[in-house]
Amino acid sequence: MTQLTKPADRTWFERGGRHTLECRIQDFGPALENLDLSTYSAIDIGCAEGDITGWLAKRFRQVDALEYMDACYTKAHTRFKDNPNITVRQGDISTFPLSKDYDFVFFLGVLHFFTSEEIRQRLLRYCLDHAQHACFVRTAIHDFHVRDQRNLARLEHFVTLETLHSLAGDEFDIHVVDNGYLVTTERAVGDLVVYRRRSYNNPLPLLSEIYSTSAV
Repeated sequence: MTQLTKPADRTWFERGGRHTLECRIQDFGPALENLDLSTYSAIDIGCAEGDITGWLAKRFRQVDALEYMDACYTKAHTRFKDNPNITVRQGDISTFPLSKDYDFVFFLGVLHFFTSEEIRQRLLRYCLDHAQHACFVRTAIHDFHVRDQRNLARLEHFVTLETLHSLAGDEFDIHVVDNGYLVTTERAVGDLVVYRRRSYNNPLPLLSEIYSTSAV
């Protein structure tokens, strides 16, 4: 049985989704905005109501999106039902089989809903296995009303940087981005983690060529 919590008491927007969206794009946007990705595919896992999905669809040839929560899935599906390069599906990533690989995998703000470290590691490895070029992971949502006790409790569910590096192995370069800067932290608390596959034809350059390094 999956250990996924499903908060249904408030909508995604009421729980800070719009602010979170802006913070996420601030972090991963610079890595992608100057690249020609018109021949590449992407998947947005945990797409909520589809704002990041829509942002990606302006840049990628094909974008698949996966959402677990009923209300969010319904809104995303309705929003993109007439868009030929977006496919929205409903499912739980811990049990949903990905039928193909993607050039880029986006797994943003989902892991903290899983209370088991074993499941979090398995899901991360699963996403990496299906990422041909890069996997963008936001380990949790530090700007997501963390003063709310329900979200403070999830601080225990952040994935350690040690775990993130161990999953990368020799296949990926790994970078941590926060507030638009490359950072080095003991814990990836809410930061964006970018796994870049080490391959000669990777369209994504090293992030050290794009981002400045934070002094913090």
